[in-house]
Amino acid sequence: MSYPFKIKNTYSFDVYPATILGSAFQNVTILGILDYQSALSLADIDSLHVNVFPFLPAGLDDNPDATEYLKIRTSSGIETVLGLNWIREETIVEVQSLKGVFIVDGINSMDVAKIILAIQQNGYNNVSGKIQ
Repeated sequence: MSYPFKIKNTYSFDVYPATILGSAFQNVTILGILDYQSALSLADIDSLHVNVFPFLPAGLDDNPDATEYLKIRTSSGIETVLGLNWIREETIVEVQSLKGVFIVDGINSMDVAKIILAIQQNGYNNVSGKIQ
């Protein structure tokens, strides 16, 4: 497997055992690529591996020391560790941080908060607005 992760870049992806690890891996920042010992100092990798391994594709080594790990920060600010082989490689998408500018004519000052809330409800958290 060849994973495209680069430290400090942002990615979205799915994991094999979403029922165990969750599915909140959208817009995560890569903080580090770790070996087993380094990952073990940050999380109970052995327990996680025992729970995750039955969901992984056949043919993978049943040894938690046989993979590398990612230290990530989720979009909600939580830092955690994931095994590289827990990630569905075909779902990895690098998220580019572009800035969008939108102009909405015909609004009043009360509409700004409503528009910001509507955008945030669709998963975009770094939003600001003003009346010109």
